[in-house]
Amino acid sequence: MKSKITKVSAITVLSLAVLVVISAAFAEPARDPVSGSGSSSAINEFQFAGSATLVIRGQEKSAQLLVTVLAPPKVSEDGVQHVLATHTFTFADGSITTSDMEIAEPTDTPGLYTLNANMEVVSGTGVYEGVTGRLIAHGTIDFRALPAAEFEIVGVISAVE
Repeated sequence: MKSKITKVSAITVLSLAVLVVISAAFAEPARDPVSGSGSSSAINEFQFAGSATLVIRGQEKSAQLLVTVLAPPKVSEDGVQHVLATHTFTFADGSITTSDMEIAEPTDTPGLYTLNANMEVVSGTGVYEGVTGRLIAHGTIDFRALPAAEFEIVGVISAVE
């Protein structure tokens, strides 16, 4: 009887080990939280340039920022602007590029809009090669003079080495 229990226990342990290895192979990559802030100003009709500071894996990283508007905004009757854009964050050790859907809603101050962006991480270079994830930005865009935007950002990206 003792050898049957040992055999059954060994088979059970081995089966569990195989399941753990298989599930790890199919598991989603680890996610790293991202947070930070940034600002940018228009450099032409379809691009904004600026800088951002993001915290990735607990490490603060400075980035040059380039925002490219992919098409003229679609403006609803109430003045809400829907914009397709990209953000490229260029760090000293690589870059992250996003594909975005941005919504700018008018405030009570003419020319000042609240800005919300859903950003899908679509590519990376350097240490960010192969990175994926989602970010959300919230801030303002001011069209009263040279268009300029300020934002806070949060989200997650796949683990980076």
